[in-house]
Amino acid sequence: MGHWTAAKIMGYDATINYRSANYDDSEKLNQLYQLFSEKNSAEEQSTEFAKESEYLNLKKEVDRDSFYFTLGGVLQTILFGTLAFVWLLYRRKKSTNPQLNFTDYIAIFFSLFWLREIFNPLISVVQGLFLSGSIYFGGDEPKLSKYLGLPEGAVSIFLAVIGGMICYYVIYKILPKEKRSTFIDAGLVGGILGYLLWMRLLGPVVMP
Repeated sequence: MGHWTAAKIMGYDATINYRSANYDDSEKLNQLYQLFSEKNSAEEQSTEFAKESEYLNLKKEVDRDSFYFTLGGVLQTILFGTLAFVWLLYRRKKSTNPQLNFTDYIAIFFSLFWLREIFNPLISVVQGLFLSGSIYFGGDEPKLSKYLGLPEGAVSIFLAVIGGMICYYVIYKILPKEKRSTFIDAGLVGGILGYLLWMRLLGPVVMP
């Protein structure tokens, strides 16, 4: 949803299905490819390319929009997780009742959106070591690193560290000890089953 929202804010026609969101920047890409072709022709003929500034500005615009589109998905996850975590900290500080209520458990659920930032690089590194052999970071975060001129795994590792601290605090400091094991087990089973049900059964039907 974050990707789709970012695309709409930038004025693009955007679509969303059960597994991804996309936006239509074909008009700008066609212009860019045309300018790129003219640039190559000018270089081959050793002539001046009069549209160099137009080409560079359009390329920068396409790259920037791609960055914002990618950033939208990551921001949605960490924003939901952070707001929920802040709410839990506020409740922990202000409440005189140590018992968690329904709202608190909803906040715990959303705060654990940060788990995405832990499991994404973890799974990617495992795949890189045992399957692909060269790609150790996947998802949106490496794209953000590339745009910012950082090492490939910089954003992934940075967010994974923050996510790890937040999730550790929520699970071991906020969740009652007697419910911790049940919550973790239910989360693992529910997460795996939910993924399979959505990606294999419901998603293709509800949002093809």
